[in-house]
Amino acid sequence: MIIRFKVKNFRSLRDEVCLDFRATESDMFEEYYIQEYPELNLRLLKMTMIYGKNASGKTNTIRAIEFLRNFILNKGADKDKPTGITPFDLDRSKDTYFEIEYVYENMVYKYELCLNTKMIVSEHLSRSSGKEYEKIYYRLGEVSGSDISYHYGWPGSEANESLRGNLELTIHTQSILTRLKEYHYSGPMQEAYNWFKNNMAPIVMPQTDLVPWNVEKFLSSTEGTNLKDFYVKQLQNADFIVSDIEVEKKDVPFDEHPEAEILKLWAKEMERELPEQVQRMDIFLHHTIADGNYRLKLSEQSQGTIRFLELCGFLCWMQKERKTVCIDEIERSMHEDLIKYFLATYLSNSNESQLVFTSQNTSILNMNDLIRHDAIWITDRKSNGGTELVRLTDYDIDDDHLIGEIYRLGLIGGSPNIGGILRGENGKS
Repeated sequence: MIIRFKVKNFRSLRDEVCLDFRATESDMFEEYYIQEYPELNLRLLKMTMIYGKNASGKTNTIRAIEFLRNFILNKGADKDKPTGITPFDLDRSKDTYFEIEYVYENMVYKYELCLNTKMIVSEHLSRSSGKEYEKIYYRLGEVSGSDISYHYGWPGSEANESLRGNLELTIHTQSILTRLKEYHYSGPMQEAYNWFKNNMAPIVMPQTDLVPWNVEKFLSSTEGTNLKDFYVKQLQNADFIVSDIEVEKKDVPFDEHPEAEILKLWAKEMERELPEQVQRMDIFLHHTIADGNYRLKLSEQSQGTIRFLELCGFLCWMQKERKTVCIDEIERSMHEDLIKYFLATYLSNSNESQLVFTSQNTSILNMNDLIRHDAIWITDRKSNGGTELVRLTDYDIDDDHLIGEIYRLGLIGGSPNIGGILRGENGKS
């Protein structure tokens, strides 16, 4: 689980921001929200909401987490290509900094990465069993003309001389943790890498199609029958008249594939031959009403039904495994009652998982019977163009206040200035 995440000079995050998952002393919804690690003296939140108006930087906050994940898990790197970092537009000559602290296998790890578009400037890895941090390794870059060299230290890496020698050949656009997977090694560096690999899920954007993932991972898995029942139950609880889910797979002529035209263009560009037949997958939802039973293709369902089915995969995943999932604009296509049901179900069933989501729906802010104040972060743009990230508990707000209404009044964060459109000069509507 993430403890804290810091980033500076990434997209709109011009100045350093810190997303802190450590819970305050509040005991509100303690049983559902808090994951305790007594030996590490930690109480961590299982859910965090980032709220803000359009272009305030809420999406960039989780994009920063995603960039770090992808950078560590990158299968290969090219010394002739840039690092891929996107700094704040006016600070392109400055370095970007990431720092993440997380719990993995009852140890706290802290990974720090400083880089620019051309190279990694420095990286540090430390860990702790609840006391002081012990350095595992560090790497400091130095530029002399067109040459880039590094100074290394391996105080707690448990790596032999041969491995250290190989890792010191890591190119300037690649992390030590990324290079590590090329070698047989078990130790603290491998554990630090394993968290990124095993616990961090890819970001879910509004346009992300999660249906194939749901089918392959859950609905068509060896455990498919039991998991399918779980999906049906969740859909029924969410007030959908669904009695069964059917996945139908069959081989069809290539031209009958729903994405045939796109695949033709891809094959042409990649100079690949097209197969005569491809596997086609159709998903049907069975509905039971007083007059009888009928089935419809998933594509014929409402967007809200499709979206909720997609998110059911996370409800299943995050109670079976320890995962950290970031979802951008969780409200897409879903009514606020459906969002509330999804969040409540997640909180009631997850174990050592974390859900981070963004939203611009003020009704979610008003869910006092579900959302803790220390789980809410507000984004806004500062006068220098950078994103400001403020925890709701930094404001003097009572537990019974409707946060969405306070936000609309402009008393916290930033509120879109639409008064000139809705009100006359005298202030009356």
